[in-house]
Amino acid sequence: MSENLANLTPEEKLLLSLCRLDFTEPQKARISTLIKQVTNWDRFVWLANEHGIIALCWHNLVELHTDATIPKDYLEHLHKGYLASLARNTRIFNLLEQVLKIAKKENIEIILIKGLALEKTIYGNQGLRQMNDLDILVKSKHAIQLRKLLLQNGFQSQPVISPLHEKIIPSYGKHLPEMYKEGLSVEIHFKLFEQKGNSLTETFIEKSLLIKNSDNFNIPDPLMHFLYLIKHLQKHESEGTTQLRLYTDLAVLILSQMDNFLKTDLYESAVQVGIEKALSEKLLFLNEYWGIGLSSIDLNIPEPSEKDKVIEKFICLLRYPKDLKNNENPESLLKPMKEMEKFSQKLLFIIGYIFPSITFMKYRYNAHPIAKAIMYYPVRWAKLIKLVFSGSL
Repeated sequence: MSENLANLTPEEKLLLSLCRLDFTEPQKARISTLIKQVTNWDRFVWLANEHGIIALCWHNLVELHTDATIPKDYLEHLHKGYLASLARNTRIFNLLEQVLKIAKKENIEIILIKGLALEKTIYGNQGLRQMNDLDILVKSKHAIQLRKLLLQNGFQSQPVISPLHEKIIPSYGKHLPEMYKEGLSVEIHFKLFEQKGNSLTETFIEKSLLIKNSDNFNIPDPLMHFLYLIKHLQKHESEGTTQLRLYTDLAVLILSQMDNFLKTDLYESAVQVGIEKALSEKLLFLNEYWGIGLSSIDLNIPEPSEKDKVIEKFICLLRYPKDLKNNENPESLLKPMKEMEKFSQKLLFIIGYIFPSITFMKYRYNAHPIAKAIMYYPVRWAKLIKLVFSGSL
């Protein structure tokens, strides 16, 4: 047993043991032993819920026929979590059908990403992969077109900062403002990786696989998706919203594609995306806590520096989900300008940022009526001036 795993509580060990879809006989026996060692079921249920894996935990405990040994009240909590996830996922996929039908009429190709793609394929569409919203990817030339089509079909949207910005989207950023319908949100992504131009995302789209059924959607190439999921996990780490759910995604994806992953130069691909350090860390966690044999030696991937600190960070995440913020400096407000190639685009961005629309100001500052929203313009300008003089802009 890994020394790092041995230092965890029975509740934490059980939680990690359930973060997978398939089990060997020794793994099944270990889970049965851990259940007998758990003394704080309140803590276990809380952790499962906070990490977004309560549905998966309930399912696996039932499938492994270990549910009879769990106190009834706590098993019911887990079951309710599963039913809530199943109900929400059903609503999400019903809304996805509407989006797909609208896109299909205009021959707009939709690629499912993140939870949508994983739930539809690897998790088996059983409500096991808990989701909050719909994340879809389209070609950059189709992003605004799809947004307008959804607005015409009953979707609402967060306002764009300025009409000027709508003219230059998607020359910067990664997705359009969130859209809403039936209490759910949709994010239209058009760029997945930080780079000038969009060649990596274009490759991501080109390598996606068409699923031929009534929905007619695409799913990502497993390797490209794995790299993007690591990139996405980095974002959550910087925001302090990381969950074990996101690490479980990496584990189940890599386990389902083990042979293919071993045949690829994973590290070279990570260097191209700019996540080689993150890849080393995530593979360390997968090896230490999931026992996944993608060793650094086999893949020619260097181990992360300061290994003990990396492990300590993961344990903190495990014990205090969604409360582990990265100490790196926040992104500059003017970072999007670095992605723009034309001076005219940069000029429109700056003007739109300084003079946002009234609609945006009402939304941003929750200010009604219009007169109140107008009063917030000086507040915005004062903050921008402060950022300029502090060097934080």
